[in-house]
Amino acid sequence: MIKEEKKRPAVRFKGFEDDWEQRKLSDIIDVCSGMDYKHLSDGHIPVYGTGGYMLSVNKALSYDRDAIGIGRKGTIDKPYILKAPFWTVDTLFYCIPRKEYCLEFLYGVFQCINWKQKDESTGVPSLSKVAINGTSSMVPSAEEQQKIGTYFNTLDDLITLHQRKLDQVKTMKKYFLQNMFPSEGETVPKIRFKGFTGDWEQRKFGEIADYKKGPFGSALKKDLFVPEGSDTVKIYEQQNAINKDWHLARYFITSEYASRLSGFETHAGDIIVSCAGTIGEIYELPKDAEPGIINQALMRVRVNETLVIKDLYKILFANMIGAFSEKMSNGSAIKNIPPFADLKPMITLIPSRDEQVCVANFFVNLEARITLHQRKIDQLQTLKKFMLQNLFV
Repeated sequence: MIKEEKKRPAVRFKGFEDDWEQRKLSDIIDVCSGMDYKHLSDGHIPVYGTGGYMLSVNKALSYDRDAIGIGRKGTIDKPYILKAPFWTVDTLFYCIPRKEYCLEFLYGVFQCINWKQKDESTGVPSLSKVAINGTSSMVPSAEEQQKIGTYFNTLDDLITLHQRKLDQVKTMKKYFLQNMFPSEGETVPKIRFKGFTGDWEQRKFGEIADYKKGPFGSALKKDLFVPEGSDTVKIYEQQNAINKDWHLARYFITSEYASRLSGFETHAGDIIVSCAGTIGEIYELPKDAEPGIINQALMRVRVNETLVIKDLYKILFANMIGAFSEKMSNGSAIKNIPPFADLKPMITLIPSRDEQVCVANFFVNLEARITLHQRKIDQLQTLKKFMLQNLFV
């Protein structure tokens, strides 16, 4: 028998007090199978697979009834709403709600179910109609379903809106990176702020900054690590550069041992770069960052600010690493940053000080917009996760 506390969600809209009732999904939805589309002609009706939209054809499996798509094989834990008309491939079930049930509410139900636990294979994840139909869920009145469904639909629309804005700003940034810096073989950019003329000046990366790779792993063996305390120094790792967060810390060494590694110290204002595995992630340690020692997977950069301002240097460096990766990858992932012997002679082009400030500020503002939209998406997704856990039984 279901316990009383499990008949009602932890969070509820005002005016709803009745217990929820248990139902099997077979009483709530019709689970339908997708089909091969290759015999169809091109058209305007979208075809969906487990990864989303694939192409468009001239016929539909559902012309006027929306559904929830869920994978039969492969990705079985990423349900999404399908708006009619549509066609689904044979690896994607489409589940049509019965008339008295709200599609958006049931989409929330589907997101709350641990579908991976219902995997029936020993290889590629698989889900069956029997497993779906046999799954039970608690369901409220039609009115409460509608209220919950509308709430989550609004949340999803907000997430989509900010994701679209984020994608637009990222596309804009990519475009301006390609056009506000000189192309290979040229000395001026295609797009320039008004009032600036003349060639950009050639400089070697070795001239405009000092580089220091972290010590060999043997210098920071795990048996040297100690618990954090008043007389310890933190070890900066790749996670600090990748996550843009100086607070993250797993390992510490004594101040006495850190003094032996003073050449690898990093301070507020230094730039750290991930240089193994995930390479080229750049992070400037903020004013309140505490000193530390970089490990072997990081590089410390100290910019010669008489030649180039830091914000512009970070863009120049990122462009260089991107070009290096593209040139050297040959279809495989780059696992290490360029050796110092290769990096220091590399040439970059730098404009006048005033133009540096204009270009850097432009991209700093773009990056701020990217961060703003990403933060909003993260906040909304955190809210959605919380509400999925608390608005459903």
